[in-house]
Amino acid sequence: MPTLILMFRKPAVVALTIAAMVFAASVTSTAQLREGKVARPFEKGPPSPDTTIAYVTGRVTDVYGRGISRARISLFDLDRDAEYTATSNAFGYYRINDLPVGDFYVMSVAHKRYLFLNGSVSFMLDDNLTGINFLGEN
Repeated sequence: MPTLILMFRKPAVVALTIAAMVFAASVTSTAQLREGKVARPFEKGPPSPDTTIAYVTGRVTDVYGRGISRARISLFDLDRDAEYTATSNAFGYYRINDLPVGDFYVMSVAHKRYLFLNGSVSFMLDDNLTGINFLGEN
């Protein structure tokens, strides 16, 4: 399972839904995280057919659960010094494809009208990763 380390710009308590695939059954729980704590695991997507590349998906929403369109999601690969970007669609969903597995990444989100308290996430990618969601306040 992928390990996800959360890094916050401001001290904050963030509620995260953490889901894990256990023997083909989905188990979901909620955790309260404080600055500097480690969250494990986010929902893991189906196994990648090629174990050398993977993807990351998620959603950007406002406090009412509505998708935020045109949010810029940046993913920086610290091992290869490469940056990947995506823009959320009209419903707030995003996907970043063709990511090298085994590298350490820092992901951030930005939008001109919203502030994101959980706007930066760090993780080591070992397979497809889904459910990295961001919550924006305006």
